[in-house]
Amino acid sequence: MPTKGDRLPARDHVLRYIRKKDVDKASNAINGSGFLARPAEDAPSNNWIECFPGSLTNQLAEIRSRKRIQYEKRGKLVRLNVSRTEQHMLDEAQILIQFVHDPVQEDVNYPADPSHALAQGVPQIGAGPEADLIGDLFLDCILDIIDVVPDRPR
Repeated sequence: MPTKGDRLPARDHVLRYIRKKDVDKASNAINGSGFLARPAEDAPSNNWIECFPGSLTNQLAEIRSRKRIQYEKRGKLVRLNVSRTEQHMLDEAQILIQFVHDPVQEDVNYPADPSHALAQGVPQIGAGPEADLIGDLFLDCILDIIDVVPDRPR
């Protein structure tokens, strides 16, 4: 298990929450700015999926149970491979992005989140054309787009 500040294993995956404002209402297409650092972030928050054992369904349930943000109805969760994403950014934009472990401790309102990670090296929203390019390059790396709320049994 990586410790705080360590790079995530290259073969593993991260999950990024994309707010509804970055999801097209008609087509469900994702805007690349959803991957950029938000004004309150030094680096975009993600969740390290393989931090939790079991199936992807179990891993997603663990991540959802520890979230510290309010998921919006039309928001999405996007799954990325760590090494593929880091390499794509380096190859296409010569920018070093690293997914690093950043576990969050338990507090009064929330359980601990050992899956929390940061995408270091990602620019902030509105930082200019390079930031827009980086956001768009993330779109090339999407493996899955997942609804924020699990499907209800019928």
